[in-house]
Amino acid sequence: MEKQVLVYQAYGLQDVIRQTMFSILSLLRKIDPTDTLQIWVYTDNKKVFSDFFGPHPKIQYVEITTEQIQKWRGKINFVHRVKVEILRDAGAKFNGSLYYCDGDTYFLSSPQPLFQKVNSTTSLMHIAENALDQGKDPLSKKILKFVKKQHFQIKNELVGIGPSTVMWNAGVLGIAEENKKLLPLVLELTDQAYTLYQKHVMEQLAFSFYLQTRTKILSADSVIYHYWNQKNEYQSAIDRFLEETKSVAKALESFDQFPFPGPPEPKKKKSLMQKLFLRKKK
Repeated sequence: MEKQVLVYQAYGLQDVIRQTMFSILSLLRKIDPTDTLQIWVYTDNKKVFSDFFGPHPKIQYVEITTEQIQKWRGKINFVHRVKVEILRDAGAKFNGSLYYCDGDTYFLSSPQPLFQKVNSTTSLMHIAENALDQGKDPLSKKILKFVKKQHFQIKNELVGIGPSTVMWNAGVLGIAEENKKLLPLVLELTDQAYTLYQKHVMEQLAFSFYLQTRTKILSADSVIYHYWNQKNEYQSAIDRFLEETKSVAKALESFDQFPFPGPPEPKKKKSLMQKLFLRKKK
């Protein structure tokens, strides 16, 4: 069986570190103890993790410095560029499929049935958000307008991102050994796109483009929950939970009693009168 590594990036804010700790706990709670999946945490605060998890056989820490993080942000000084660099660094250190989760995730079940589907023709991302030309939100419309005007010279290929390109959430990734070669292309597209248009989703667009044009993408949302739009609710609950449990053993024992917040309430559509009122205020 090939090696499997799940990568997290957990540096800077304590909130991010605690979210990552909780995500790892959820994974340990759901997988079989004999599972061979390894967890690599790229962090500038190894002590917080090791104090909580102890010398855990499944967890390995890759210590990174402020200087390294700044270097990985690149000339474009883009925070999400660091993710691509971390994946390149991790992928070069072993042969096998590479997986990634943002810290603000947790596992609903063992990911192995899903992870086993990753191969040379199949990748994972979290969830399909929308095709660029189908997006109704202002950001999708702006990105669509941007890509219609641009072509990118990536290595020796002139690349255009078509309007039917689907934007996938990049909070979860699964990339086969054979497709790690796409990571430099993702990085280059991220650099060029962000240089031209400073939007926070440019690394997401680059992953979405290359993984869907070179492979089929499977959604991971049935196995991994991503609460990017409920961080405040989850952060409060996670902080209380970690303060009460103090250790991995107690946290795993108490995990099923964690007070998971309910799903986010759908946004209410503004009435015509409300829209007119807001326009007048502007």
